[in-house]
Amino acid sequence: MVGLGEPSSHLVSHKKAVKTVRNYFSDHQLLLNYIFYVRRKGRITEEDVNMFKLFKETFKGGEKNFIIIITHSKPGWITDNLEIIRKNFGNYPIISVDFPLTDEDEDYIIASDKRKRVQSLQRLEDRLSELNIVLLN
Repeated sequence: MVGLGEPSSHLVSHKKAVKTVRNYFSDHQLLLNYIFYVRRKGRITEEDVNMFKLFKETFKGGEKNFIIIITHSKPGWITDNLEIIRKNFGNYPIISVDFPLTDEDEDYIIASDKRKRVQSLQRLEDRLSELNIVLLN
């Protein structure tokens, strides 16, 4: 859906997009275990902070289920940048993932990328499993 963060003059305004998202979950009575905010590793800009505010506004009331996923990253990067991430996005669980696309012909690159994808998927599943236990208690 387009519209989050858009002015009212655009085809789908921010207000309409938020209403559509909220109505969808209301109408379908879906219980959400997780609400992911996904962003790529990198310097956090004012635009990133504003988009996260819009995300929080859109999913207001579901904050206890927020999880931040940082793509193209490793756990060490999260550790090194945890203070700035929390300062800008709040004290939510953070999971690093790296699912590189392989467009190389070299076997060692293909194998390395596959290993990274498998490790990231396992880390994601493990962390979600840990968080699910915490959320249920």
